[in-house]
Amino acid sequence: MESQKREMVRTSDELGKSTGDVYKNVGSLLVKVDDKDKLKAEIDDSIETMEIRIKGLDRQEKSLRERYDALQNAINAAMGQQPISAPNE
Repeated sequence: MESQKREMVRTSDELGKSTGDVYKNVGSLLVKVDDKDKLKAEIDDSIETMEIRIKGLDRQEKSLRERYDALQNAINAAMGQQPISAPNE
């Protein structure tokens, strides 16, 4: 998602620099865009949405890592409390 966001930011930057015709990718077609400002606004909205999703995923990842660490500590504590028995040969 980070790479998609970077690509969208580059697209927005290039759109701001462009002076000629601009085309929008719609499925497998390229469609000429008449209103570049509207297209730039759409791209900027997509960038904002992507940033919100990335932040949400970061929070989820952090929460899962904390839960994993807590479970790992609980398992290690439980294993430490059990006596270690040597196999009888």
